[in-house]
Amino acid sequence: MFRFKLDFLLRYRRQLEETEMYELANKVRAANQIQTDLPKVRTRANELADSVRQRTSVKVTAPVLALYSNYLHELRKRNLAGQSNLARAEKEVDQQRETLTEAAIKRKSIERLEELERSAFIETDLKREQKVFDELTSLKSAREKDEK
Repeated sequence: MFRFKLDFLLRYRRQLEETEMYELANKVRAANQIQTDLPKVRTRANELADSVRQRTSVKVTAPVLALYSNYLHELRKRNLAGQSNLARAEKEVDQQRETLTEAAIKRKSIERLEELERSAFIETDLKREQKVFDELTSLKSAREKDEK
């Protein structure tokens, strides 16, 4: 029966790869969340700007206009921060993909080594079996000669 000597390492590499996949999924999820939140901030800023334009046709006091201005400025800052967060999140996703690729390569190299060792074991086992069959055949033929 074949037993791979580095089976513990293979299991460890598979576990590492699964962990990296999980981390990638979390980072992709975070990037997608930022990506869905950005349009909401932009939409709110545009709605506020339209509201200010409509209200400026009517007399608006300076404090109210200052409040609108401050809030619009805050929304624009959130938009810029969201864009930089999205860029950072996309960079983290790319880095995590590279890490996952490296983990997969390491796992596959151990799996390939296992395949090679399994093939060598099977080949050796087949040769051993063939040797046993050859010996049995030669013993049988020797017995038949002795009986004649």
